[in-house]
Amino acid sequence: KRELSSLGMKAAGRSLAEAPTALSVELGNGLALRMSSELKSAAETQDMVKQLNDWIWQLDVVARLTGLSDVLDEIKVNADGTNVDMHMRLTQDALAKLEHRLSSMLDATAHACDATPPTTTAVGARGPAP
Repeated sequence: KRELSSLGMKAAGRSLAEAPTALSVELGNGLALRMSSELKSAAETQDMVKQLNDWIWQLDVVARLTGLSDVLDEIKVNADGTNVDMHMRLTQDALAKLEHRLSSMLDATAHACDATPPTTTAVGARGPAP
């Protein structure tokens, strides 16, 4: 619940925290994540589907801006009555691309921080130190 709230999905986190929810992770030829939850009503399920699809759209915009346009193509959200399922699959190629891009971004950030070390001036109670 807390993790979803920090990602801008407070209502979804609240609904999922109150419902029986299963999460599976499959590693092998890439990565597959699946979440399934049984919500209280069909209306709550439809609201959850809308929230998840809105969140996926926002992630897709960010992915496209960072050059990862095809990484999130395999996310599907389905609803049946009070059950909601979300399935995400990343191929090995997509994972490698994601790792390379994130690694490049982190390296660039680290180099930018190293380029200009901060300067400090000691200041005492009566002014700068001699």
